[in-house]
Amino acid sequence: MHYRKVQGFNVVQVSLFPLDHDNSADENELLPFMKNEDGIPDYYVRNDAYFNKVEKMIAVAAEYGITVALHLVWAHHIPDSWASKGHEERAIPEAQLYPIYSYAVERVKKYHPVYAISGDVRFENQAVTDYCIKVLKIVNELDNGALTTLHIAPGEQPDDSLIYNPALKFYSYQSGHSFLDQDNPDKFSAQFLKQPVKRPIVNTEPSYEGHKDGFREGRFRAEDVRRMAWSSLMTGAKAGITYGAHGIWSCHRRENFFNNASFCGIPYDFGTALRFPGAWDYSFAKAIFEDAKLYDIQPAQELLENPIPGCYCCKAEDKLAVYLPYNSDVLYLFSRN
Repeated sequence: MHYRKVQGFNVVQVSLFPLDHDNSADENELLPFMKNEDGIPDYYVRNDAYFNKVEKMIAVAAEYGITVALHLVWAHHIPDSWASKGHEERAIPEAQLYPIYSYAVERVKKYHPVYAISGDVRFENQAVTDYCIKVLKIVNELDNGALTTLHIAPGEQPDDSLIYNPALKFYSYQSGHSFLDQDNPDKFSAQFLKQPVKRPIVNTEPSYEGHKDGFREGRFRAEDVRRMAWSSLMTGAKAGITYGAHGIWSCHRRENFFNNASFCGIPYDFGTALRFPGAWDYSFAKAIFEDAKLYDIQPAQELLENPIPGCYCCKAEDKLAVYLPYNSDVLYLFSRN
């Protein structure tokens, strides 16, 4: 926490429960629910020691002035979702939604977290949407006024029952973990800018530094994630941008087994990933954004006569900003009319 605070970060994203598909296994890990005789989580038997640790860690973040964005229901916890198909034992029964999440919210709401209702959700059927709405309703009833969002799979579109839901406070998208996804901030920002209900937009999952290029070879470097940050900020996701270092999310240690290496690559050790240089690029981007007061910028790619790949332009009433991924000259032509 101290290191990220020094770098200027003010939010840390945390999954309330372990992710089954992106997990660095630890034989001594503490689990939120007891397991039955078949080794399957019993969502009716809570492990209070786990939630004690959750509250303690959120309290530590608060001491450093860092807000926790708490991801509540990952896709594999949702019945009939893409991530629970074939693994129905992962899904949290609807009957347990209120007991589980009312308990969690009551414990953490004094720290004023941001709640990401869903994780990697695809809204492939109405049952998935309704499930998310139920969790959103629980959070809104117990912590009314808290910031809430939906963490969605790349390219997904919430339906009108969520878009028009007043309990939803801001939009977020994830741009993906492939070099083929580098234009996604443009597309996904535009997708939410045109929604009938206007809300702030955040790219909550750009490519992680050190993450593998999807199922292909190669890993993302500092210059790649720097470009992703600016492409997000300048195309509409100006409410914020998140940074990921591969190894931090799963708290990976060298001796751990990671179960999604085919897509992500083996994570770096937590201590190594924490010090990746790209985090400082994000810190610098934040300083520029705030010093130049770019809060009112709007995408203005049409002003670029001969844009190079990765170049972005935005404008406001009294300013014009251009991002270039390389050192290059910019010729600015203007009219007095």
